Parts: sequence; structure tokens; C-alpha cells
Amino acid sequence: MPWVSFAELDRLSDAMDDLAGCTPDIDAFCSSSAWVLPAQAAFAPQARPLVHRSRDGVAAFMALALDGGVIAAVPLEASWGLASGLLGPDPEPILDGFVAALRAEPFAQRPRVVAFSGTDPDSRAADALARIGARPAGLATDRIVASLEGGLDGFLSRRSPKFRAEARRARRAADTRGITYDRLVALDEDTLATADTRILAVERHSWKSAEGNGIDAGPMREFYRRMLPRLAKKGTLRVVFVKKGDADIAFCFGGLSGDIYRGLQVSFDAAYAKDAPGVLAHLEMIRLLAAEGAEGYDLGTDMEYKRRWGEPGLRTVAYVLAV
Repeated sequence: MPWVSFAELDRLSDAMDDLAGCTPDIDAFCSSSAWVLPAQAAFAPQARPLVHRSRDGVAAFMALALDGGVIAAVPLEASWGLASGLLGPDPEPILDGFVAALRAEPFAQRPRVVAFSGTDPDSRAADALARIGARPAGLATDRIVASLEGGLDGFLSRRSPKFRAEARRARRAADTRGITYDRLVALDEDTLATADTRILAVERHSWKSAEGNGIDAGPMREFYRRMLPRLAKKGTLRVVFVKKGDADIAFCFGGLSGDIYRGLQVSFDAAYAKDAPGVLAHLEMIRLLAAEGAEGYDLGTDMEYKRRWGEPGLRTVAYVLAV
């Protein structure tokens, strides 16, 4: 059968990730199993799978009821619209097979619309979607990516004079205040459990947690609880802790996708804000990544503060198709 369950897709996660890696013009990390399967379980546990597998690739979608009761098909990560649900080297036959299979479903079960988020408007996928009548909807989603060419010094050379001065001042001050770093690369089950405990301890004293936006509770906690073991198992998880004496005061973690690091979370204990621990965590992660030969630091969705750290990267939009 071409339709597969979430559990079956999980068993096929390595093949899914290989497809994401060879799909042109998508956010490969945010379309991979480590991102989309935890997102579905954490943010849309009630969703019905609409995962269509063919010899050409995989269309990884789910059915959700929108406000008003309309059923929509969306990629497995629908919260931020970063994931592409069309995975394979040629999107056209994957798209055609998926849409034909949807339209063959009983009318009462069929989604009325499909949202193809994570689509580069200049890609072959966009051309294929336009051919069948899909249209772009909503605002574009931009990423910010910093080149790591030349290591930390090369990174700093591409930043503004003010940024460079502040970064160097923070690192000099850190040296005089006894600040050190733990860099975790190979995380077995026990090391990951300890790291997770340390992450949560810092997060509970962060401004994010104080405002109810931390990763220490709710769906965000579930999202990362499910994601981090997947990254650790693949050997792609990277974690940096900033320490002052024996105390963890900040953390930074993310995952590698090829030679690009996707930053996931940076946070710090608000009591140590004067030490610029968030900046120190970013800079130490860049040192670690440069030593490993990584070529870029993907900071994720565009925000004003991120523009100080990197340059414009991938731009994607969502296309909507009535079925």
C-alpha cells in the first residue's frame, strides 16, 4: 500500500533522511525525521497520517482540522512552516502521485486543501505546484545563515565593527572571570541524559522560561525530548555549556546536516546576564564547528538580532492547493 503510518515512517527514517538530503532547494534539516516526527508527536498528536510512499520518494503529510472544521493536509511540522513534505530528487512525480492518491480517497475523508510549506519559489517544486494550480499564500519565511569560512576569526571579519568589539570584549572578560566551556560531541545515552538535566536546569532560570516560552515545559519540552536522542544516535548533536566556576550559566545546542550546523536553542541563566553568556555560547559553538570543518551556521528563521550574526539564506513560501 502506498499510504504508510507514522510508526512505519519512523522505521523508514534513515531512508527518509537520505531523500531529504538529495531533495533540491529545501531546508533539509527541518524536513528530516529528527525534526518532523518529533514535531508531529509534540504539536499535532491527534493528526491523521497522510504519508504517501512511491518509488520516486515520499510525500510526508498529515490531516488536521482547521478552525471551522475544514480538513487540511500539511507537512508533519506545521508550527513554523519550515519543512517540505515532498522528499526526493524530482518533486514532480512525487507531487502528482500524492495528489492523485488524495483525490482517490472517499470524499468524506479527503482533505479540502493541501499546504505545501517549505517551498523555494524559484525551485522545480514551485513550478510543479503552479502547473497543477497551487498558489503561494502568506508571507515568505527567510533563514539566516552565517558562513564559517576562516573559523572564528573569519566569522568575526564578516561582522560589523561594533559586533566584533563586543564579542572580543565578552571573551576577554570571560577569561578574567573564570568562565570555561564544556563541548559535547559524542553523546551516548548516559551523557545525553546528563546534558538534558543540565539544559533544563539552566532553562528554568532563563527569561524565556519566566515568560512561559521556555523548552522546559509543554509541547516544546516534548519536541526536544524526542528530537535530541535522534540527533545523538546519528552523531550529529552538538552541545556547548558555558560555566562559571561549577555552575552552568548558558547552553547552546543544535544538529549537523551535512556540513551545515542548524542551531536549535541558546539560553542562559538570567542571573548571569552581565557576563554575556548567550554570546559566549554562540562563539564557542562556532569555534567547535570550525574545528570540525563545518561550513555554515544556520540560525533558523529570520529575526532582527540574527541579522547581526549572519546573512540571508534560504527563502521558502507555502503553496495551497484545493483538492
